[in-house]
Amino acid sequence: MTCKTHISGAVISFVAVFVLALALLVGCRREPSPEAVSEVIRSATEQELAAFEPQSELEKHLFGHLTFDLEPVEVNENDATEVVHVSNVDLGKAIERANAAVTEGEQVESLGELYQQQEDGQLYDEVRNILYRQIDESKDVVKTDVKLHFKRTGNDWELDETSAQEVANAAFAGLAEAMPERT
Repeated sequence: MTCKTHISGAVISFVAVFVLALALLVGCRREPSPEAVSEVIRSATEQELAAFEPQSELEKHLFGHLTFDLEPVEVNENDATEVVHVSNVDLGKAIERANAAVTEGEQVESLGELYQQQEDGQLYDEVRNILYRQIDESKDVVKTDVKLHFKRTGNDWELDETSAQEVANAAFAGLAEAMPERT
């Protein structure tokens, strides 16, 4: 689960960058304007989302089609919101198609031969490549709007961890729906 760990790290990093930027903004001990708070929030969000760079080959396929768009920040007295539009390939459907290709498709015979020959490495590589092709060639896209919530605590503005996690969840577009339910 390298992907999930990487994204969780990005969420933690996002919170740290955001708190630092706001600390610098209010460090002069004067009340920042809603416009100034809005600009810091937007800048910190843009910087953190732009910094997300898939590391592994799997992450490059899972998140190679991932995009973020930001709405203007709305600042009230003690809270602020920012809508992030997240778009990615429907990973759930891509996995379902890859599963069908492996179990019902034209390649079943050649995969069966690799299994019979105990060529586990080649079998793994071929199944992985089928999955990657299904992701990369997919036309199905999931678009999710996530509202980030920020709360003012004294001179600091803090990102609600739940809304940050929702951005990470949206990046895994359709994946939760494709996974078997555990009881």
